[in-house]
Amino acid sequence: MMQPAFMRTSADPAASASQLLQYQFPLQTLLWCQSLSCLAVLKISRMTATSSACMKLLVVVTLLACINVASAASVDVRPLALNAERTDASSPRFLRANVVEERKLAVSLPGLEQAASGTKSWAAKIVQKLQLKWWQLRKKSPNDVFTKLKLDKTGGNLFENAGFSKWAAYVTKNSKEAPEMAIFSTLALHYTDDALAKMLLAAKDVEGTKALATKLEGLQLTNWVQAGKSPDDVFKILMLDQAGAKVFDNPQFVRWTDFVAKANTKNSDVAMYVTLGTHYSDDALAAMFAAAKDVGSTKALATKLEGIQLTNWANAEKSTDNVFNALKLDKTGEKLFESPALSTWTSYVAKTQKDPDAIMVALLKESYGDVALSKMIASATKAASTEKLATDLRSVQFKNWAAQGRTPEHVNTMLKVATNSDDLTKKVSRDYEKFYGKLKVTDTAANRPAGNGIRIDG
Repeated sequence: MMQPAFMRTSADPAASASQLLQYQFPLQTLLWCQSLSCLAVLKISRMTATSSACMKLLVVVTLLACINVASAASVDVRPLALNAERTDASSPRFLRANVVEERKLAVSLPGLEQAASGTKSWAAKIVQKLQLKWWQLRKKSPNDVFTKLKLDKTGGNLFENAGFSKWAAYVTKNSKEAPEMAIFSTLALHYTDDALAKMLLAAKDVEGTKALATKLEGLQLTNWVQAGKSPDDVFKILMLDQAGAKVFDNPQFVRWTDFVAKANTKNSDVAMYVTLGTHYSDDALAAMFAAAKDVGSTKALATKLEGIQLTNWANAEKSTDNVFNALKLDKTGEKLFESPALSTWTSYVAKTQKDPDAIMVALLKESYGDVALSKMIASATKAASTEKLATDLRSVQFKNWAAQGRTPEHVNTMLKVATNSDDLTKKVSRDYEKFYGKLKVTDTAANRPAGNGIRIDG
């Protein structure tokens, strides 16, 4: 085969490369390159490993040069005379530049993938540049290149695939729209909302993909808003309906609250509460809110949601005992003060009653009885989280006993101190004796006659 002019170059490799890149190739040159690549692939299969690698690199460099020149030629819109050497008087025929360009773009690169798969690591960048240049010349869409790189076969491991960064680089360089938008649009064609959300969450934990994944998450959120997704739709897409009682701990919960805030700017808290209410019972929500209030990152939101729950009950005119039962506090037994839902109930009583402590003691006495309640209160005074509540309730209970005329002796008899030697029984006995003693001293001082013979009633 006769070599075209561009191959008859200097013996100096550097000079040859320079000539190669500067030469204006016609269509025949590209066809020659195509033939060269075919012959080279056949030749490579019979070479040793070392010579094969060298030959592959030569093919890659040659094809890259062809593409560079073809790319430059594709912007030349001047008509090309096919019979420029003719000297007769007949009218010359011209081939439109766009036809030449179309034919150039139709040229394939057989052997490129084979060369890429076997090329040494030091030539990998050259192979990559060749592929990117060729796809750019053929104006391949992001989705075309995504498929050619077989990224559509990677499943949930897309961001871990080596070809992903190559594809992202191509999209960034050649996309007419914002690169992140082009990337997201392509991914949305191949993955469902929930699958993509899961992948983006995982990609945010990897330093190399964190920034891009964060931007793509934002685009997905905006896409949901524009598509009119409801808070419940996105709750399920993010699989938060499978999170159980740990929903506030789920990393996708923040994404969901961001979506609700963006889609329901005026009543986002109410929208969140309504959605949560479709997936959790009152007692489950109360327990979740109470637990979330102990975590700095969710405290503010949990407090707001708990307030909505209390207001909802108040508007429905639920009684204190109805709420007590709705929160299943009647099922807690002696572990009442350990229940996270107790704080919700006490908050509701405080919100709806003028004398909340007295109401709570009355209801608890009815449920547990004086003796059992006194021991539960005594135990709760030892825990920091319930100490204040228990102390207030103990004061009310002891005042009730004193108003009923119960002396420490009467209380000891009620507690069966003679036969019950447990620590809680002893504590209740001691605490009431101290309370009663202070009460008697106060009464005596209040009724003692003054120096002028007038009694002070206090």
